[in-house]
Amino acid sequence: RGRNGFSASICQNQLDVSTINDNFTSFHKVNSYLAINNRLDLPQTPFRFVGMANQLAGDKEFVHFRHSIQGHTFMYDKDLEIASLISSRICHDLVSPLGAISNGLELLELAGVSNTPEITLMNDSVESATARIQFFRIAYGCASDTDMLNADVLKKILSGYYADTRITAQWIGQNPVVREQGKLLLLLTQCLETALPFGGEIIIRPCEEGWLLEGMGRVSLANPVWKVLRGASLDEPLQSSVIQFELARAMAEHQNLKIEIAATEEVIRIKLC
Repeated sequence: RGRNGFSASICQNQLDVSTINDNFTSFHKVNSYLAINNRLDLPQTPFRFVGMANQLAGDKEFVHFRHSIQGHTFMYDKDLEIASLISSRICHDLVSPLGAISNGLELLELAGVSNTPEITLMNDSVESATARIQFFRIAYGCASDTDMLNADVLKKILSGYYADTRITAQWIGQNPVVREQGKLLLLLTQCLETALPFGGEIIIRPCEEGWLLEGMGRVSLANPVWKVLRGASLDEPLQSSVIQFELARAMAEHQNLKIEIAATEEVIRIKLC
């Protein structure tokens, strides 16, 4: 019995794995087939079991949890990493039920159910929810400085996220992007979205100094949250609807990048350099 109350029956040549799985379930939900939960959609496995009793090695210690991201171990007092882990976990858990709904709709279609307005509404809703989760998984989930994002994937994500909205978004270029930088660019895209309350066009393109994001439409910077990108503090609590501003500022600082903002009544530009 270890410090967390786990126990296992260990014989000379036999390990009762079911006992361990049962005890783990009470502490942290895991599947007996570990490959199902392995890595989720994260760049690296978020939880590792280390020091587990091993009948060959003869270890007496049981389970300790270590949290590992980007190749180093850290404690849980780092808010940015924890927020990313939570986001990745939520996105991972929501993908399966959405996929099940989509499969169910396909089965109805194969069964001869007519394309009624209700079925169309459900199809459109599932596609919209799936596209948003794909966007959120990149923008708010875990990212490393070694993983790469294909430009075609980012174009598809942007197209799906802004489908049937008053905003269109274009990703210019074909070169792959480091996932950390792709995350930051999607967060800044959401920032631009708030400056175009009546709709418009957003273009993301590489430039000589780094990246340039342009928003074209009827520009409004009335929300004081824009000063967060310039490193200033808000006089009031940050709202969840504009959390992308604080996350983008933190990510830019982490990557040693500077955010420059210039705006007119019809165009707003964000330069990342």
